[in-house]
Amino acid sequence: MRTVVITLSVDELRVAAAVLDAAVPGLVEQYATAELGADAAAARSLVARELATPGADEPLAIELGPLLVAVLGPLCAPDSVLELELDAGRAATLRCAEIRDAAGQVRVLRETSPDIWCLDEQPVVADALATVQPLAAGDGGVVELGLAEHAKLEELLVDERHDDVRTLLAARGSFLAQAFTDPSRTLGRLTRVSRQGDAIVLEGIAWVSAPCGTWVIVDADPDDELASTTFTPVEPAGLAADIDAVLTGESS
Repeated sequence: MRTVVITLSVDELRVAAAVLDAAVPGLVEQYATAELGADAAAARSLVARELATPGADEPLAIELGPLLVAVLGPLCAPDSVLELELDAGRAATLRCAEIRDAAGQVRVLRETSPDIWCLDEQPVVADALATVQPLAAGDGGVVELGLAEHAKLEELLVDERHDDVRTLLAARGSFLAQAFTDPSRTLGRLTRVSRQGDAIVLEGIAWVSAPCGTWVIVDADPDDELASTTFTPVEPAGLAADIDAVLTGESS
């Protein structure tokens, strides 16, 4: 598949979405007159980058080029947008949306750094499925880390002591050690906030590709005295359904 990558500032993205009258739910605010100066500058920038052509005399009267229309067009159908929040490290949380057009083409709207967005044709999760191996017999199962182990794991990861992480995980499932400490194997991450009674629970969820298959990692709120990290294997064919289940709050 030919990859198309476009990098946009948050202002350029907002202006382009406004020209298309497209919704960008939860990602950027729609065009606002209070931002007229920033939006006019962004419109000029799109023209200068040959992603749009000038229109009438009004600051935002531009016409988007075919490439920008192709990658932003699906935003006109809000139902096609699956929004994720990506953990880019403990300093920041970045946002991401997987966009499917009518033909089933998947593109990604990704915040690569605060207020800088990237659009490409590669899905966050699905493009890694082709290399995912089926679960090996006997290697499946659910692995849980209790509160003390969870805290230790967090400490080791913060300090980037990956060898010690592998040692800790070996007692719970050595087949996950490589995947959990290799960022290139992470297929997708998001943060889910759920409510249990009067308590709000924050869970970090990731999908990783391990040698024995694809695993869902649910990392419960470490401030919860009952916190645990759960590793659950999923069949590659059912990964999309499993992601949908997590996003809707159903058990996987």
